[in-house]
Amino acid sequence: MSRRPSKRSNTGSSEVAFSSRRGGRRAPPPAPVEEDEERIDPDADVVPACKYGIQAVPTHARRWFQTFVPSVNPDPEVAIDNGKLARKYGDIYNNIRALGFDSIFRPGDAVNVNLVKEFYANWQPEAILDAVYEVQVRGKVIPFSSRVINRIVGFTEHSHKLFQRFLRRPDYPAIRRLLCGADSSAAQTRDANEFHKDMKKATFQRPARVLLRLINAKITPTGSDTDVPRLKVCLIYALLTRMQFDLGKIMLENMAKVRPLGARRLHYPSMITRLL
Repeated sequence: MSRRPSKRSNTGSSEVAFSSRRGGRRAPPPAPVEEDEERIDPDADVVPACKYGIQAVPTHARRWFQTFVPSVNPDPEVAIDNGKLARKYGDIYNNIRALGFDSIFRPGDAVNVNLVKEFYANWQPEAILDAVYEVQVRGKVIPFSSRVINRIVGFTEHSHKLFQRFLRRPDYPAIRRLLCGADSSAAQTRDANEFHKDMKKATFQRPARVLLRLINAKITPTGSDTDVPRLKVCLIYALLTRMQFDLGKIMLENMAKVRPLGARRLHYPSMITRLL
């Protein structure tokens, strides 16, 4: 009866070692086959085989990532006709330029919808406007803050304290005179806690309506407002009077508000695509 050859269990190979019929030496076992180890260069700009899509999303946000279908247009955002604005409303145009916000007139870049969605899924906003976040997208950690927004978009960074005080305690008579006219009797609507929350757009004069359209298009993207929220009322007043404020903080706060909601719109997709 012939003897069955035995496998070498410690070699990791399927070859069989056996003695020669002529009594020769036993053949040495083949060297273990080592798998090629993927080496990642920490200084490389691109990390190979990085996770993307739902694989790069934390567990707590995966359901949102799977079910959320954003209504983001991949085409570049349209530009504001600054020439027409300068001709018809020169004071508004000059105020925006004086505040260093004239990059708001530029057209946006093309949008990568998947990157924008992944960014929002991985970002965990806080209630602090000065917070600096680290958001991981496609294997890269992206620093994100109001200062980063100002740098990417091209806004001049101002102190935000004066505007925050004005937002907490607005000058209602001055707002009414400037937005609605000297003879207007328009008043802000109050909520259940007697807190002023909005004003009727129908009471606004033409310059205030023009600024509202610009704010809705570029700063706090929404549709047309019948009832203008308190924040937008104060923004209109600030732009009409050249009151300094940090536009990056306004945009960051707006992003933090829409992130946990069920809204179908992810704000500033062009800016986020440029950041990534």
